[in-house]
Amino acid sequence: MKAAGVWAAAGLVWALLLGILVWHGGRTALFMLAVLTFILLQGACARWLGPKQVFIRREYSAVMPVAGERIGMRLVVKMKGGLPPVWLKLRDEFGGEAAEYAEFAGFRRHLVIEAPPRSLPRGIYGQEKLTVSHSDLFGWFSYKRPSTVSGLLPVLPVPAPVAGGELRGEGQEQERRESAEERLVPTGQPGGSIRGYLPGDPMKAIDWKISARRGEWAVRAPEKEEALVSIVLLVTERDAYEGGPRKQEWQPGRGGRLDAAAGPPAAAQAFEAAVSAAAYLLAEAAAQGHAVMFRHGGMDRLCRWNPHSLGEEGPAGLAGLSLGAGSWSGAEMLAAAVRGCPGVPVTVITGTADSRLLDVNRQLAEWGASIRLLSCGLLETGTGNAGAPVRQAVPAGEEAKQDADVSA
Repeated sequence: MKAAGVWAAAGLVWALLLGILVWHGGRTALFMLAVLTFILLQGACARWLGPKQVFIRREYSAVMPVAGERIGMRLVVKMKGGLPPVWLKLRDEFGGEAAEYAEFAGFRRHLVIEAPPRSLPRGIYGQEKLTVSHSDLFGWFSYKRPSTVSGLLPVLPVPAPVAGGELRGEGQEQERRESAEERLVPTGQPGGSIRGYLPGDPMKAIDWKISARRGEWAVRAPEKEEALVSIVLLVTERDAYEGGPRKQEWQPGRGGRLDAAAGPPAAAQAFEAAVSAAAYLLAEAAAQGHAVMFRHGGMDRLCRWNPHSLGEEGPAGLAGLSLGAGSWSGAEMLAAAVRGCPGVPVTVITGTADSRLLDVNRQLAEWGASIRLLSCGLLETGTGNAGAPVRQAVPAGEEAKQDADVSA
């Protein structure tokens, strides 16, 4: 019952007891009226003298866990203003599941509430609704208090290895490595040599005076540079995943067995497979110390992949990525990447390659660009495992077709 209803009922009973005391008298009526008056007074004190502001900080057992990993969480509560409450109740919708915690505060301003560990899918957590209320000594009156919640948790995708061989010869692989070594990205402090601006260079490295004299951006090259090995592009267009083949669904049949039934396109599962494939490629490159540029449909430009960053250029950017994010198509990102970083191999991860992406890929391949397409669309029955990343290798000079996909 809401506090207004409780107050109305208590006031009615108090008036009734007062009438009985005036009309009939007696010690029993006087005692009951005194007890009810005390309850109402302490309830009013809890309402008007309670804490004015509640600050809650979420603390997690892991900084950037992987999807499916069990995560422990505790809520650190700090109350300011007024008198600390006796009872404190929290209703937390963390992870999409509502959980309630009733704690005996005992007039303490600082509390630590342990939440049971749970497994979470990929995403950004910590912004869910959390309601704080406190009650009086007897728990009859409950009042909500404004609260400020902090503490975000990025849950990273599970890296999924991309199986399958590369449809290229050893000579082409050697040519790709040699061309990649010509593209350098800064990793140290700016030095004294001057070179042209390259995508991924920090703005602070630009020498504005020399750039003004030359008429183009010039960068003071750092003392240490490393080779840009590859570029990874992740397509987030909804059509690239919803337009693919339909996967086979299983429905309960007689006797508890599962019967096959045709279902709608599982775009979400195909997109998760694509994000996992991107996470795997980027993690492998970071583990080997390679410099990799990354971009998805929600990013306006290529960024140097940083495995320790909490921004969009790091794993946290993949954690919060959703299907249909951004407005950049795979064809637009591919053309911009090859134009900005010529000679660097490009990997495009998508659901199903549409005609625009295939046309751009064919044109760039004819110009000598090294491109490979990884298709993570869900397969039909008998063609492979649903949701597994599928390699769609496109040799230079040949036109790729969607029906040429092979199971990963």
